[in-house]
Amino acid sequence: ASLAQAEKEVANAKSNLDRTRRLFESGAVPRSKFEEAENAVRSAEVQVDNARRGVKLMEEGASREDLDMAGANEGAARA
Repeated sequence: ASLAQAEKEVANAKSNLDRTRRLFESGAVPRSKFEEAENAVRSAEVQVDNARRGVKLMEEGASREDLDMAGANEGAARA
């Protein structure tokens, strides 16, 4: 997902969390639904972080750490 799309997903997830929190506090939805909404926000925030890293990587090129990690991942995949 693009950075803009990932940021929209965070906004939507936070809006849903606010709605779900109010419903949970009023007893209209179970705790599990509230926790799902919390997890959706966390997941969307991770997607934003990943998209930002992707943008940074495209702008700056790969860092030594990125290259080392890619090499280690490649070696692990071959094992």
